[in-house]
Amino acid sequence: MQAFVVLIITMFCLCFPFSEALSSELSGSHESTRWQQSPGGELSQNPINLEDWGIYDGCISSNRIQKIKVLDAHSAMLSLVDGKRVKIRFMGRCQGIKQHGFVYTARNNMFCTHNYSVRVLNTGAHCQVESLEPYFGSEAP
Repeated sequence: MQAFVVLIITMFCLCFPFSEALSSELSGSHESTRWQQSPGGELSQNPINLEDWGIYDGCISSNRIQKIKVLDAHSAMLSLVDGKRVKIRFMGRCQGIKQHGFVYTARNNMFCTHNYSVRVLNTGAHCQVESLEPYFGSEAP
């Protein structure tokens, strides 16, 4: 009976394309590829290698950051030295960040998402960084 169940699971994994992503999730491996989303919202067939943007394991070197602009209470934009842009998403609403700005302390010269927060100026509130995502919009945010 166990061999029959293993055979069915194996056939399922070979037949469905999402099984590779599922198996990497289960094994704990971290992919550095994401799917490109067009301005219209649909996903492109071309995967994006986050390493091409300088994003490794959820971190980007502070040396690559040329400018930071707060967009709203949920996000900010990093302008990189090579002209690319990366959107920072904060977990939840980051009260006061648009009005006051923020500071961060780079650990090992890296800006990261893993248990990393920024501090809002004037209020001292901490906002956790949820993600760093390549930005493809043509308009200036």
